[in-house]
Amino acid sequence: MLQRTGVPTAAAELLLSWMRAKVDDLCEEREALRKSGASLTGRS
Repeated sequence: MLQRTGVPTAAAELLLSWMRAKVDDLCEEREALRKSGASLTGRS
């Protein structure tokens, strides 16, 4: 499907890899905030 739309497979896989790593980082940050008792929404 990606090749039909003109997106090189390698580039798409690289982007997906970067996005997964970013999501993992954000999940770790969320868990650290939860453990510290910080508000996730910014509202008190």
